[in-house]
Amino acid sequence: MTLNNKGQFIKKVILFLLPLGFVFIFPISVYILSREYYSVEAVIKAQTANPDILYGMAYGSLGNDYKKQLLTKVNPELVISGNSRSVEFRQEFFLESNKFYNAGNGGMSTVESLNEIIKQSPLDNEIKFIIVSLDPGDFMSNHSLQKMPASDLNNGFSRFIYFLKNGWKQVYVDYLTHKFSFKELREKAKVGHIGLNAIINNDGYRLDGSYQYAKAAADTEHRSNLIIAINKQVESIRRRSDYSGYENEPSNSKLDSLNNILKLCREKHIYVLGFLAPRPTGVYREFISSDYPHKDVVKDLPIKLDKVFSANGFAFYDLSDSKLLGTSDNEFLDWVHGTDKLYLRITIYLAEKNEQLRKYVDLNKLKEMLKNTKGDFLDI
Repeated sequence: MTLNNKGQFIKKVILFLLPLGFVFIFPISVYILSREYYSVEAVIKAQTANPDILYGMAYGSLGNDYKKQLLTKVNPELVISGNSRSVEFRQEFFLESNKFYNAGNGGMSTVESLNEIIKQSPLDNEIKFIIVSLDPGDFMSNHSLQKMPASDLNNGFSRFIYFLKNGWKQVYVDYLTHKFSFKELREKAKVGHIGLNAIINNDGYRLDGSYQYAKAAADTEHRSNLIIAINKQVESIRRRSDYSGYENEPSNSKLDSLNNILKLCREKHIYVLGFLAPRPTGVYREFISSDYPHKDVVKDLPIKLDKVFSANGFAFYDLSDSKLLGTSDNEFLDWVHGTDKLYLRITIYLAEKNEQLRKYVDLNKLKEMLKNTKGDFLDI
């Protein structure tokens, strides 16, 4: 091929690829403007400089590394552990907010996340108290958790390559379904939040590790949509005898793993308070109804968990039925997750029952906070 022919060929290739390049311009612009490329270190640096900044990405996740690094940086005395049903515990619930961190929802099961916290806790560490939110699914042998596709997505370049391979199409889907407008993104990005979800919906992780659900709190149809979601789940439980959250019995190996971790906590002089997170009343009642094939398992798990905690000198509380907390189903985000107001009720309930936890809270202040909150979400 002559030099002239090579030049013509290159021009043709460029002209051929040019339209393809234009396809990526819009999603890449959204990706950069929404700060979806931020690394763990960049997110933590930004939030430390300005605690009002939220981290809530739409096209990826920093996974457990974000929580792990913040846990090390904060070096708290009281830590929250658990899955996504634990992230509504907030620093405002406790006496010394600078000694609190919510390490929940790090992309692991309850037992795994508790183990990770303990591994990072040498004998001279500040951690003295762990509240662990337990979930029935974590004690079933068939339960698996979907994790981050890779553990090396914490630097900007790796995240960008991952986005080009997997996420850019979703930007068009979200834009065309009116989840955001480019004008709205430009204007709201000035606030400094990190991630499209945080910028557009004001949803994301706070510096204390808790999660803000501002979009749900502002939704005037939240209660009606919640009723639909709960009723749909109740019907699903009625139809499915093989409901994935339960088996014939809790996994003995997972209960043994929990027992071993609690023994290690005792050796390190870390007190652990465990509880089964609440479900909406209708969902819980269906679980224990006479027609539900796994009702005995639902009733048996709290008994077995109580034995494991008691054997290690720790406390356990079964809050599966939200009625124990004096709440209504309105204080749920969906059929699984509670609002921060519900978790304020949980904190009050646990502190009233547990002398160790009372050292970390002002019960009168918490009750006043609850009394002054008229809606389903806290106003703090």
